[in-house]
Amino acid sequence: MAKVAPQPISRAHDLGLRVRNRLDGRSGLIVGRPEHFGTRCRLYPVTIESSTRTELWADHWIDVRPLREQPIALGGRYKAPPGYPLNS
Repeated sequence: MAKVAPQPISRAHDLGLRVRNRLDGRSGLIVGRPEHFGTRCRLYPVTIESSTRTELWADHWIDVRPLREQPIALGGRYKAPPGYPLNS
C-alpha cells in the first residue's frame, strides 16, 4: 500500500478537522477560526488530543490527517469516543 503524503491545510472553514503538527507529530482538532498573523501566516486554534490544552498553530506547521481519520461529519470514518478530544 502506497503511503499518502499529508496535505497542508488550505481552507479557513474547517472546524472540527483533525490535524497533525509537522514539528513534533502531536495530533489535534481545529476548534476555531484562524487569526491572521502578518500578511502571510494564519494561526489556527487547535486543541491537543488527550489534553485540555489549546494552542495556536501556524498554518505551515499543520498537516491535515487523511480522510479516513476525519470525523464522520466531515466525510471520514473516525467515530469519536465520548469526551473527545480529551480521551483519544
